[in-house]
Amino acid sequence: MVDHKFLVGIRCNTYNQAKYITDALNGFAMQQTTFPFVAMVVDDASTDGEREVITDYLKANFDIENTDVAYQEETEYAYITFAQHNTNKNCYFAILLLKENHYQKKLNYKKFDYIARWRETTKYEALCEGDDYWIDPQKLQKQVDFLENNPEYGLVHSDFQFVDTDDNILPTPDTPLYKNIKERVKNGYVWDSLLVNKGFILTCTILYRRKLFDGREKQFIDHGLFMMIARKSKIHYFNTIMSSYRRNPNGIMLSSHKIVSNSMMHVLMHQLYYYHSQEFETADYYKKSISSLLRRLECFASIIIRGGSNLFKERKILTRLICYNPLYILLSPLFALIVIFKKLILKK
Repeated sequence: MVDHKFLVGIRCNTYNQAKYITDALNGFAMQQTTFPFVAMVVDDASTDGEREVITDYLKANFDIENTDVAYQEETEYAYITFAQHNTNKNCYFAILLLKENHYQKKLNYKKFDYIARWRETTKYEALCEGDDYWIDPQKLQKQVDFLENNPEYGLVHSDFQFVDTDDNILPTPDTPLYKNIKERVKNGYVWDSLLVNKGFILTCTILYRRKLFDGREKQFIDHGLFMMIARKSKIHYFNTIMSSYRRNPNGIMLSSHKIVSNSMMHVLMHQLYYYHSQEFETADYYKKSISSLLRRLECFASIIIRGGSNLFKERKILTRLICYNPLYILLSPLFALIVIFKKLILKK
């Protein structure tokens, strides 16, 4: 068995997506690259037959018999298969079929340890959940080429299309989350824009420098990862459709809107804390920008307005922020009025 190193790793967490997972796997396997990449697919103990779909896909498309490359093993937490694609020799899959549901047991953090043997060899990382999929076979190559040639950028993302559960293309939903997507997408330093919902990044479109990932930072949801990278580097947007995002009624963004909304508040609060703490990296641009200061104040006021009981849970972070910069509490009434005014204008 040969030890492999990969330029790109793809993280795909999936649960009960038997109907859709083949689209995701095809999107990975069709990538045409000049470098080796590995798709790390973690099935969280699905009960709808997804595990069988994944296993059958491996048998049909990957060389699992070549023990010089492929291997299978059982651990206390998963059944694992690693193999190379039959025809796309730069494509490798690492499949982990977990024995128990980690989301229900609040053990999701352990998934990073499970895929570490492949992930830690990579320079770049892409994300795609099991019900979304890529449609551009050059997605990884285009994004890697850009980051290789532009070291000041830490993350790239692209345009995408909405599809329904039968892969029909949908118009952009008329919801606050997706309102004015095109106008909100920006290039360059976008962290402070993300603080006040003036930016937009979609998970299944991204590729980022893995060295910028800091496991100490609480992410809560993917938006926390985007802000982690954006706080340290520039962001680039490809105005080309590379991915399909499925409007799945059983997906986390639709089925657990309240959870996502509460998580967003925690993300913003912790991002403000990471900005001020010397333990965490922040680009100098934000330290010198007046507009960044104003957006941080607006963000803090928004947190106070909608925080509710969550403010008590995060009282230590709130206290630290006020100690870092008393303007947060001194000017929060003014910026609270600005936030409320903006909401009233948007409703009209």
